[in-house]
Amino acid sequence: FKHYVDTAELNAVLEHLRAELIGPVPFRRRCASEVLGSLRDVAAVPRLIELAADRDAETAEAAQRALLLITKQAFGDSKRKWKAWWDKNRERHRVQWLIDALGHKESECRFLASQELHQVTGETLGYRFDQEKRDRDEAIRRWESWWDQKGRNRFLAV
Repeated sequence: FKHYVDTAELNAVLEHLRAELIGPVPFRRRCASEVLGSLRDVAAVPRLIELAADRDAETAEAAQRALLLITKQAFGDSKRKWKAWWDKNRERHRVQWLIDALGHKESECRFLASQELHQVTGETLGYRFDQEKRDRDEAIRRWESWWDQKGRNRFLAV
């Protein structure tokens, strides 16, 4: 999302898409979920959490996929788990979410987090989503150290 220029026009589009998430048409809710997930729109997370258990199965699935792309977490249709995660993490920087997800039990979450971390930081720090847990844990410690020493200033100073 940081690759997009922060303009009034883009913000208007995002607001429109977020509004579609609570609209009456399932197809439009699904499309809005997909686009907001692709754009990694953190502001859409609370509304996407509400849609994660939508009566329309395709809408619920699109919201869950968007949440996975944004947060790198996988709580399925559990609004309780999503809300608990959001309450704990909403004030943290998204890069910290990505670092946390490197230790996720699900390999897809680890893979997506590692790919996006590499994309936004240019670093890998020796992490591979499919390596042994012991080696992943060691690499996660390097990522946490990187955040404390470099990342925090780089991303929070923006």
